[in-house]
Amino acid sequence: MTDPLIPEERDLPSGRHALRKAHLMAEMTRPVTSPPQEPGSARPSRRRSRLAGRPAIAAAAAAVAAVAATVVTGQNASTAQAAVTCSKDHDYVVARIMDPLAGHERLRNDFRACGFDIDLKLVPVSPSVVGSIVMMEGGQKIDTVDDPSCRTASGAQCPIGLRIEAGFTGKATVVLGRAARSGEPYASTNTSTAKGEALEGVSVEGRTVAEAETMIAQRHVTIARYNVQWSLPDGRGYGDLTSRPKIDPAWRVTSVEPYAPGQVVLMIDPAGPVPSDIRQKIEGAGAPPSAVPGATATSGS
Repeated sequence: MTDPLIPEERDLPSGRHALRKAHLMAEMTRPVTSPPQEPGSARPSRRRSRLAGRPAIAAAAAAVAAVAATVVTGQNASTAQAAVTCSKDHDYVVARIMDPLAGHERLRNDFRACGFDIDLKLVPVSPSVVGSIVMMEGGQKIDTVDDPSCRTASGAQCPIGLRIEAGFTGKATVVLGRAARSGEPYASTNTSTAKGEALEGVSVEGRTVAEAETMIAQRHVTIARYNVQWSLPDGRGYGDLTSRPKIDPAWRVTSVEPYAPGQVVLMIDPAGPVPSDIRQKIEGAGAPPSAVPGATATSGS
């Protein structure tokens, strides 16, 4: 696997890559019971402030259950209770993920039992990203194993494990997507309108806030956050998480991003002058970023 980042991420500036990596590394070490922080943040004008992923690993529960019946042989003497089991396949070792909800240390220890220094963490992601490698470092000799009998929400085959060169002696960090629990915020997402997502096929971009709210409610989805994207003429901007009473229903929606199961974040392009408190936050963030290409819209993987 030569590119650990999703296709649309390749169009983002280096600063956004660093932000994505920092967020995911923090996600790898935070306790499961602690939700990720979502403060307002300085941003380039008209940029998406979401995470995203690409189909690649950690299958749905049905796929995991099917794999659990597999007879495992090879260098790992793991039992049916193991979170990861390994078997030899010619010049490769196939590591299958048996428990997608296993803790960080348990997963890491099972990979060590297989003879690999692989630091693996499963993080909650939106439906079409379940079974995704959302970040990987040092994994040039690592690929995925898919189950053709299982399909993710996006229609892709369910990845159920890693295929690792038998001679791999390096260190790799792999962050994989799993289904989120009820109310659990996503660490990585696709666009809300992508195949398999809560608002699949619903076009809300360019609609007023009031129109978007009606369309979203018709899908029995709730709005967890309103993110108002203020911008200065020099290109600097700030995403302000704002309460509904402070929002003009005539403002336009730029995108809708997944937040948690059945919940989304409304990204809003406001009208009128930038509030003084927001201007102070923008100016306190420093010089504007260098020119970057516009964000690439995606339709899901």
